[in-house]
Amino acid sequence: MRDVLDIVVPWTITTAFLFACLGYDERRLRGTFADRAWPPATRLSAVLGFGIFAMPIHCARTGRSRLRRLVGIFFSIAALAIEYVVDTVLDALPPIHLGPEGARTTAIAAAIELALFYASYRIIRRASATGP
Repeated sequence: MRDVLDIVVPWTITTAFLFACLGYDERRLRGTFADRAWPPATRLSAVLGFGIFAMPIHCARTGRSRLRRLVGIFFSIAALAIEYVVDTVLDALPPIHLGPEGARTTAIAAAIELALFYASYRIIRRASATGP
């Protein structure tokens, strides 16, 4: 169970962060720059497929300046930093033992995992509902 948490929790938080950044950035775009942004279905595929590289690709598509590309790289570095912090916090938690004595810990870990999935779902929905 601990191995699953070590993989799923940082990935979920990083993906939710990237969706929030993309949603924030797309709300600020105007004119032809907004036309170059990913449609909602493609945005979902791009973030899940490209991972942390989605922000630099998005910024390169929607703007032509070097500053815009640096913003994309900054958001990717911020996502890596968040993933590192979450992974460090997870490593500091006590180990999860399966069995009768570890049933409560396993239930708490499953509840945390469900809460993270729900929060990322809400962030993705909010980021997908961006309008002009």
